[in-house]
Amino acid sequence: MLKTILTTAALVLALPASATVFSKNTLVPVFANQPGVISFSGGNLVSNGSFETGDFSGWEQVGDTSFTFVTDELAGGGPTDGDFHAAFGPLDPGGGGIVQLINTTAGGVYTLSFDLANLGGPPNAYGVFWDGGFVSIDFDLDSFDYQTFTTTLTASTSSTELGFIFYNEPSFFLLDNISLAVVPEPATWAMMILGFGLVGGTLRRRRHVAA
Repeated sequence: MLKTILTTAALVLALPASATVFSKNTLVPVFANQPGVISFSGGNLVSNGSFETGDFSGWEQVGDTSFTFVTDELAGGGPTDGDFHAAFGPLDPGGGGIVQLINTTAGGVYTLSFDLANLGGPPNAYGVFWDGGFVSIDFDLDSFDYQTFTTTLTASTSSTELGFIFYNEPSFFLLDNISLAVVPEPATWAMMILGFGLVGGTLRRRRHVAA
């Protein structure tokens, strides 16, 4: 599978933006903690998703690993979670990055979230790899501070590879706060909503009695 990732990355990241067969910007920036927005998520399935070990423990580095490291240096508005984040500046157009094998459930639906910044301009590219293929590839980005990106993914097997591949000739991409959480099934949502309703009713009765 790692060979597949690198071969695909080499073919795709080496193409000009106009030639890629992948859709750009398939990951939607989401600004968390907005008033009135409630987020439900289980435990994070990603190991060392914020690089708080100070290194790439839990991940396997692939491809061109030059100019790739974990740092506590403040840049791009980060780190966004904890004291460390990862910097990626591979010079090989084939790209380089990190991959992790995640325990999943076949047919299970997951929410992937991560924070990304770009310290420089083109030429550059990054891709997100999941379950045998890229779910997003973007090229020639201008610089931007950390943004949160999120998308919904489905697993086809009990073990799924999650990867981030980068190419950045003039500067660095920064990556932090990677999270993968199970999306509750409809029946689970119904039980949660019912439970919230029961709790809310109990609290209202308590306030009424106290008054």
